[in-house]
Amino acid sequence: MSQENLNLIKRLPSLDGRSIKYVWGIEDSNSVESVFVQFDNYDSICVSSQVGCALKCGFCATGLGGFQRNLSANEIIYQVDNIFDDVGFSFRNPKISFMGMGEPLLNLDAVLSAQETLKQKYPSMRFSLSTVGIVPKIYELSERNTDMQLQISLHAPNDELRKEIMPITKKYSIKEVLEAAKFYSLCSNKVLRINYVLLEGFNDTISHAEEVAKLLEGMPAYLKVSKYNPISGVMLESACDNRHIAFENRCRQLGVKVYQFFSRGVDVEGGCGQLRSKQ
Repeated sequence: MSQENLNLIKRLPSLDGRSIKYVWGIEDSNSVESVFVQFDNYDSICVSSQVGCALKCGFCATGLGGFQRNLSANEIIYQVDNIFDDVGFSFRNPKISFMGMGEPLLNLDAVLSAQETLKQKYPSMRFSLSTVGIVPKIYELSERNTDMQLQISLHAPNDELRKEIMPITKKYSIKEVLEAAKFYSLCSNKVLRINYVLLEGFNDTISHAEEVAKLLEGMPAYLKVSKYNPISGVMLESACDNRHIAFENRCRQLGVKVYQFFSRGVDVEGGCGQLRSKQ
């Protein structure tokens, strides 16, 4: 196992056997988490790019402890290498997702440097990156990289609601974020993923679905709808199944391409939004 900057603190397999959460200690006594996940059609490693996060989205555990520092390119690479050392490199349609702790566009140089190295080491690997929407950095990514699938964390149908759970909206409006994302799609020739976690009584009504459909009109994008994963100390609830189904159906009726995403590893706090530095 590579140990220049990472030391395995905990290895937490999920009950269904389809994911493993890793807690890594790093040289300055901080810790980061990453997750190996087996989905139905592919295997993925979700890696962290920062220790903590400064953006404080209301549905995400990572920002609760604040931001500590960026990870180096090597610290990102070692997460992948060490997981391969553990599970072996026999992946189906393998994918690296920059969707762990932190906002990857706020550590873009290290993320892209890590990606280049990982592409050379694992040529069959695909890459995706999820962002809350750092608009100038999306345009920078458009100029620097054309083979990363871009995912936008939307999670609300309008700026007023989005500000309540995503403070970044005070700086960049939904319109600005989606315009930048569309530009990236044109540059990369890749279809976007628009992430939307359904929260009970907040963003899950038929009228909200209609607003989302209007936002995505003409966008080269899929709407990736998911349940909220519980976080200790956060008073939010996932939308019930009936509201979830109704929301998705209304979006489809209005021409939106929708698929439902199911997180793995929720029982070991390895699901989307659950990663945090506890050490």
